[in-house]
Amino acid sequence: RDWRSSAAYRIAFTYSAAFALVIAVLGIVVFLAADRSFRQQQDAAIAEEVASLLRDYRSEGLGDVRERIDAREANHSTHSFGYALFDQGGRRLAGNLDTRAAEPGWHDITFVDPQEGPDPARALSTLLSGGNTLMVAADTEALERIDHTILVLFGGAFLLVLAVGVVGALVLGGYLRGRLERISRAARAVMGGDFAQRMPIGRRGDEFDTVSASLNAMLDRIALLLENLQQVSSDLAHDLRTPLVRMRGGLETALGENVSSAMKEKAVKGALRQSDDLLDLFAAILRISEVESGELTKSFKPVDLAAIVRDVCESWEPSVVDG
Repeated sequence: RDWRSSAAYRIAFTYSAAFALVIAVLGIVVFLAADRSFRQQQDAAIAEEVASLLRDYRSEGLGDVRERIDAREANHSTHSFGYALFDQGGRRLAGNLDTRAAEPGWHDITFVDPQEGPDPARALSTLLSGGNTLMVAADTEALERIDHTILVLFGGAFLLVLAVGVVGALVLGGYLRGRLERISRAARAVMGGDFAQRMPIGRRGDEFDTVSASLNAMLDRIALLLENLQQVSSDLAHDLRTPLVRMRGGLETALGENVSSAMKEKAVKGALRQSDDLLDLFAAILRISEVESGELTKSFKPVDLAAIVRDVCESWEPSVVDG
């Protein structure tokens, strides 16, 4: 049978798809949060570097800032920033950051790396007194590599989750379908006439075992009712046989050729009595059926037990007093 028509597989694959969706959403949230945190840390480092250079500018002047920029660019092991100092016309006065001057504030820029060519960077541009512009930038290539690594790891983990989810769904769907198929097979056997067949019950006592136990109890009850019906049918046939035989004998007697009118009348009356007995028997059977079906309860009315007790006491009071 087509697995798409199986509720067990649909439930299993729906659960796996929901789990994979949650993992995907969680991964995206973690990636965005990590990327934002890294970029905030980078911006904080750039802002701190700019603040340090501004302190030097206010205390020592523009010349000292140019010297510090040259010194920091010469020592790449401790400083990974790019620097550029522009005059009012946009001409670079100091720093090796190959880019254009920008308005004051944060910018995502592109600078020319001597070895790699154009690279993206994050920069903070600050306007100095006298119209000069100080720009400090940090290469975002490292962040992009981190983002790429996170995406690759997450993609691999997500594919693994999908594979595990598909395998788990197949195993779970097969298990559920197998348990249900055993119950269905037993039910088909019962419908085929094997009333001794019962639903399988495992040792775990899970929901399937509970359902199987309930179905088995129902089948036991049905088997008992069938036995009662068979017994009632046998008893009814036995009880009807004698009156019917007598009725037939009486009617044969009445139809005899050498039978007097008195004998015929007697035979017919006897047959009528036998038919009345049969009708009484059928009425008793119908009454039993009504009692078992609960139909008689519809005509039940409240009974005043206190009045009945008073009547009984009043009827027995003279005997008790005389005694």
